[in-house]
Amino acid sequence: MDNKILKQVKYILDTYNNKVKSDKHLILLHWQLFDGVDMNKQIISTPDFLSKATDPELIISAKHMLEAIRCSE
Repeated sequence: MDNKILKQVKYILDTYNNKVKSDKHLILLHWQLFDGVDMNKQIISTPDFLSKATDPELIISAKHMLEAIRCSE
């Protein structure tokens, strides 16, 4: 797991905890805040998605890892 992605996901969950309602929302926030993917409420830039967006699997894996760490504390 990339430590940078782990820190970024932790930041999103700590900052927007009550507003992140789904994994899809988490992915979109990550792309917007950290990857610079151009998007609005209806459109995601295809070139940005293809060249900038972090793989959703990595974002969700980071979330699961953080949840496991929190459960073990």
